[in-house]
Amino acid sequence: NYPGVGVEPLRQHREGRHNLEWGNSPPQWGRTDRLRRGSRVGPSGMGEDHAELSGILHLFAENKDLEDVGDLAHCSNIEFVCLARNLLSSLEPLAHLAHMRLLDLSSNHLRTLPSADFWVTLPALQVLFVHSNKLPRVSVVGGLAGAKALRVLTLHSNPLASANAYRPMMLSI
Repeated sequence: NYPGVGVEPLRQHREGRHNLEWGNSPPQWGRTDRLRRGSRVGPSGMGEDHAELSGILHLFAENKDLEDVGDLAHCSNIEFVCLARNLLSSLEPLAHLAHMRLLDLSSNHLRTLPSADFWVTLPALQVLFVHSNKLPRVSVVGGLAGAKALRVLTLHSNPLASANAYRPMMLSI
């Protein structure tokens, strides 16, 4: 569990809400047979239509060599997204996922983070993991001020973490 987020995917699965997990987890968690390394998220990669995507609440697509998130924007009710250890370099397709509370983008290829205008479109976001990326300087995280509900943020193991202004900037967000 993550502080203040209340992750309960098993309970929600039993209540009949959709979960989608890609990885090595028990089969009751979702449709792991539909994704192969390098696939896209969305109808082109999963064989699902946009209406079905809106029922997905949890997405675990860790270590799948994903370069983009395809149609993830159609998962309009998604709450928890784990895209760790992929090849992502942009977050723009994640804009407007208003119910998303947790976003794990650790160990990707991110070199910048979006402006405050992007983060405002994610009003429920409480937990953001962006450690172990390629964020070069403290100035690239200034837009996080738009993430008003953000409570947990990881930025370690990025080049920016060695900058003198790193700690003051993090404390000011």
